[in-house]
Amino acid sequence: MIVPSHAQLIASIDAFLNRHPEIGEAKFGRSATGEPGLLQRLRAGSSPTLRVMTKISEFMAAADGSIEVSDVVHNEMDTVQ
Repeated sequence: MIVPSHAQLIASIDAFLNRHPEIGEAKFGRSATGEPGLLQRLRAGSSPTLRVMTKISEFMAAADGSIEVSDVVHNEMDTVQ
């Protein structure tokens, strides 16, 4: 798994929210992790755990109709080997 920097994570979330204007920041946090204040905390400098980052990534991939998360992990593992 490639772990994005803090800035990359926020940029990725912002790009997602731009693609999905019907999802506000609180709804994003609640839907992705159960924490409505997630994005506010991240913007204030809080560092997410790997578990939270995985939940965020899985939520955005599912909402975008992207490939399955297991496929992404498999492809990244192939790249590492």
